[in-house]
Amino acid sequence: MQQTINLREVNQNLSKFISSLHEGDEVVITKRGKAVSKLVSITEKKELSSIQHEALQRILSLKQKGYHLGAEGVNRDELHNETNGVKLNRKGKLEEGRRKVFL
Repeated sequence: MQQTINLREVNQNLSKFISSLHEGDEVVITKRGKAVSKLVSITEKKELSSIQHEALQRILSLKQKGYHLGAEGVNRDELHNETNGVKLNRKGKLEEGRRKVFL
């Protein structure tokens, strides 16, 4: 069941509205005729089905292992040189056709 009350009434009778909430009940709070908030009762934590529990365990396992996206590690110096128009090979040597840089 949903009740709609104004903010002034909530300020004066909050404990009354909280104690009247039952599982599934809602109290919509309005300010100047517009809904601004909702009070709802807290329901008990639901148990997961065996399928949901297994799925949760798989997700947590993947989270622990991490997921490799295929990218290589980033080297700060290589990144700096690339953004400044300089490309070094893996051995730190300037690639052919690029300008010479003194590091």
